[in-house]
Amino acid sequence: MSQYAYSQTMFEDEVLAAGGTAESAAIQVNSIRPLGNFASQLKITGSGTVKAELYTSINGDDFVLYETLWEDETATAGKIEGHSVAVCLKFKVKITETGGANGATVSLWIGVQ
Repeated sequence: MSQYAYSQTMFEDEVLAAGGTAESAAIQVNSIRPLGNFASQLKITGSGTVKAELYTSINGDDFVLYETLWEDETATAGKIEGHSVAVCLKFKVKITETGGANGATVSLWIGVQ
């Protein structure tokens, strides 16, 4: 196992209106994730409910939903969970306020070792 850790901010204090969405920039996978495992940390403020989804791309241009990372999450100081991703060239994260009545502010980071 590598001694080196890498962290990437996907969203920092991203303000989502009720029912709103945001997408992160695409990350070149081979530069950060040689083994396919990573962790995500989520921080939510506000009264909204948030879902975070992982999208992957093999050709680097067309992204498809790979898995839901977080679902029905409400205000939290920070929650960390482990994930695995299939072989791909790039990935990005989409966050959505799913409650529909209140907004939320979201920060999300990924970490790999």
